[in-house]
Amino acid sequence: MDQLVSRNIAHPPFLRSVFSTAVLEFGSARTSGRKNPDAAIETLEAITPLGVWDRIKGGQLVLPTQGLIIETRPGQTYLIASATTPYYFTAVQPGEWQFLFRQYCSDGIFRWLSKGGLTDAQFSMESTKAQRDAWVEQRRVFGRESIKFFSKRRDIFTL
Repeated sequence: MDQLVSRNIAHPPFLRSVFSTAVLEFGSARTSGRKNPDAAIETLEAITPLGVWDRIKGGQLVLPTQGLIIETRPGQTYLIASATTPYYFTAVQPGEWQFLFRQYCSDGIFRWLSKGGLTDAQFSMESTKAQRDAWVEQRRVFGRESIKFFSKRRDIFTL
Protein backbone atom coordinates (compact mmCIF):
# COMPACT_ATOMS: atom_id res chain seq x y z
CA MET A 1 0.00 0.00 0.00
CA ASP A 2 2.89 2.38 0.71
CA GLN A 3 3.96 2.24 -2.97
CA LEU A 4 0.44 3.02 -4.14
CA VAL A 5 -0.10 5.86 -1.66
CA SER A 6 3.32 7.44 -2.33
CA ARG A 7 2.58 7.45 -6.08
CA ASN A 8 -0.97 8.80 -5.44
CA ILE A 9 -2.44 5.82 -7.31
CA ALA A 10 -4.65 4.34 -4.63
CA HIS A 11 -5.38 4.80 -0.98
CA PRO A 12 -6.41 2.29 1.68
CA PRO A 13 -10.07 2.29 2.66
CA PHE A 14 -9.09 3.45 6.17
CA LEU A 15 -6.21 5.50 7.50
CA ARG A 16 -3.13 3.32 8.10
CA SER A 17 -4.88 0.19 6.85
CA VAL A 18 -2.70 -2.53 5.36
CA PHE A 19 -5.63 -3.69 3.23
CA SER A 20 -6.41 -2.35 -0.23
CA THR A 21 -10.03 -3.49 -0.23
CA ALA A 22 -12.91 -3.38 2.25
CA VAL A 23 -16.28 -5.01 1.56
CA LEU A 24 -19.46 -4.96 3.63
CA GLU A 25 -21.66 -7.95 2.72
CA PHE A 26 -25.33 -7.74 3.61
CA GLY A 27 -27.86 -10.51 3.15
CA SER A 28 -28.06 -14.15 4.07
CA ALA A 29 -24.98 -16.10 5.06
CA ARG A 30 -23.09 -17.98 2.40
CA THR A 31 -23.80 -21.66 2.79
CA SER A 32 -21.21 -23.14 0.47
CA GLY A 33 -17.45 -22.96 0.80
CA ARG A 34 -15.60 -20.64 -1.52
CA LYS A 35 -12.20 -19.08 -1.83
CA ASN A 36 -11.76 -15.38 -2.48
CA PRO A 37 -10.45 -15.22 -6.08
CA ASP A 38 -9.66 -11.51 -5.69
CA ALA A 39 -7.40 -11.86 -2.65
CA ALA A 40 -3.64 -12.05 -3.07
CA ILE A 41 -2.34 -15.52 -2.26
CA GLU A 42 0.40 -14.20 0.01
CA THR A 43 -1.95 -12.24 2.27
CA LEU A 44 -4.64 -12.89 4.84
CA GLU A 45 -8.23 -11.68 4.72
CA ALA A 46 -9.71 -10.15 7.87
CA ILE A 47 -13.35 -11.22 8.25
CA THR A 48 -15.52 -9.66 10.94
CA PRO A 49 -19.10 -10.96 11.27
CA LEU A 50 -21.54 -8.37 12.62
CA GLY A 51 -25.19 -8.59 13.59
CA VAL A 52 -27.39 -10.43 16.09
CA TRP A 53 -27.59 -14.24 16.18
CA ASP A 54 -27.50 -17.21 18.55
CA ARG A 55 -23.94 -18.53 18.09
CA ILE A 56 -24.99 -22.04 19.08
CA LYS A 57 -27.81 -22.31 16.51
CA GLY A 58 -26.15 -20.62 13.52
CA GLY A 59 -23.69 -18.13 12.14
CA GLN A 60 -20.67 -20.40 12.67
CA LEU A 61 -17.55 -20.03 10.54
CA VAL A 62 -16.84 -23.26 8.66
CA LEU A 63 -13.43 -24.16 7.23
CA PRO A 64 -14.35 -27.35 5.35
CA THR A 65 -10.86 -28.37 4.23
CA GLN A 66 -9.62 -28.19 7.83
CA GLY A 67 -12.74 -29.85 9.24
CA LEU A 68 -13.35 -26.90 11.58
CA ILE A 69 -16.57 -25.26 12.72
CA ILE A 70 -15.99 -22.16 14.85
CA GLU A 71 -18.66 -20.44 16.95
CA THR A 72 -18.59 -16.74 16.14
CA ARG A 73 -19.55 -13.64 18.05
CA PRO A 74 -20.37 -10.26 16.56
CA GLY A 75 -17.24 -8.14 16.22
CA GLN A 76 -14.68 -10.94 16.43
CA THR A 77 -12.20 -10.82 13.56
CA TYR A 78 -10.85 -13.93 11.86
CA LEU A 79 -7.73 -13.96 9.67
CA ILE A 80 -7.99 -16.48 6.85
CA ALA A 81 -5.81 -17.20 3.83
CA SER A 82 -8.97 -16.83 1.75
CA ALA A 83 -7.24 -17.09 -1.63
CA THR A 84 -6.35 -20.70 -0.84
CA THR A 85 -8.76 -21.69 1.95
CA PRO A 86 -12.49 -22.06 1.30
CA TYR A 87 -14.78 -20.84 4.07
CA TYR A 88 -18.41 -20.06 4.73
CA PHE A 89 -20.80 -19.13 7.53
CA THR A 90 -23.79 -21.25 8.48
CA ALA A 91 -27.24 -19.68 8.18
CA VAL A 92 -28.66 -17.80 11.15
CA GLN A 93 -32.15 -18.39 12.53
CA PRO A 94 -35.24 -16.52 11.30
CA GLY A 95 -35.41 -13.06 12.89
CA GLU A 96 -31.63 -12.96 13.36
CA TRP A 97 -29.15 -11.32 11.05
CA GLN A 98 -25.47 -11.52 10.24
CA PHE A 99 -23.40 -9.55 7.78
CA LEU A 100 -19.69 -9.59 7.08
CA PHE A 101 -17.08 -6.87 7.04
CA ARG A 102 -14.20 -8.20 4.94
CA GLN A 103 -10.79 -6.61 4.36
CA TYR A 104 -8.12 -7.99 2.04
CA CYS A 105 -5.37 -7.08 -0.39
CA SER A 106 -6.48 -7.37 -3.98
CA ASP A 107 -4.27 -9.53 -6.17
CA GLY A 108 -5.06 -7.23 -9.08
CA ILE A 109 -3.12 -4.40 -7.44
CA PHE A 110 -0.05 -6.61 -6.98
CA ARG A 111 -0.28 -7.78 -10.60
CA TRP A 112 -0.63 -4.18 -11.79
CA LEU A 113 2.46 -3.10 -9.83
CA SER A 114 4.49 -6.11 -11.04
CA LYS A 115 3.52 -5.38 -14.64
CA GLY A 116 4.81 -1.82 -14.51
CA GLY A 117 1.44 -0.14 -14.13
CA LEU A 118 -0.20 -2.08 -16.95
CA THR A 119 -3.50 -3.91 -16.73
CA ASP A 120 -3.55 -7.60 -17.58
CA ALA A 121 -5.02 -6.77 -21.00
CA GLN A 122 -2.43 -4.07 -21.70
CA PHE A 123 0.41 -6.33 -20.61
CA SER A 124 -0.85 -9.12 -22.89
CA MET A 125 -0.97 -6.75 -25.88
CA GLU A 126 2.20 -4.73 -25.24
CA SER A 127 4.64 -7.32 -23.87
CA THR A 128 6.85 -9.73 -25.74
CA LYS A 129 6.46 -13.49 -25.48
CA ALA A 130 9.63 -13.58 -23.39
CA GLN A 131 8.15 -11.02 -20.95
CA ARG A 132 4.90 -12.98 -20.69
CA ASP A 133 6.79 -16.24 -20.12
CA ALA A 134 8.93 -14.54 -17.46
CA TRP A 135 5.76 -13.25 -15.78
CA VAL A 136 4.22 -16.74 -15.66
CA GLU A 137 7.41 -18.16 -14.17
CA GLN A 138 7.66 -15.31 -11.65
CA ARG A 139 4.11 -15.97 -10.43
CA ARG A 140 4.69 -19.72 -10.22
CA VAL A 141 7.82 -19.28 -8.10
CA PHE A 142 6.19 -16.54 -6.01
CA GLY A 143 3.16 -18.69 -5.25
CA ARG A 144 5.33 -21.64 -4.24
CA GLU A 145 7.52 -19.46 -2.00
CA SER A 146 4.64 -17.46 -0.49
CA ILE A 147 2.84 -20.52 0.82
CA LYS A 148 5.83 -21.28 3.06
CA PHE A 149 5.00 -18.23 5.20
CA PHE A 150 1.66 -19.61 6.35
CA SER A 151 1.43 -21.56 9.59
CA LYS A 152 0.22 -25.12 9.46
CA ARG A 153 -2.41 -26.35 11.88
CA ARG A 154 0.14 -28.78 13.32
CA ASP A 155 2.36 -25.75 14.15
CA ILE A 156 -0.39 -24.05 16.16
CA PHE A 157 -2.48 -26.72 17.83
CA THR A 158 -1.14 -29.31 20.25
CA LEU A 159 -3.17 -32.29 21.38
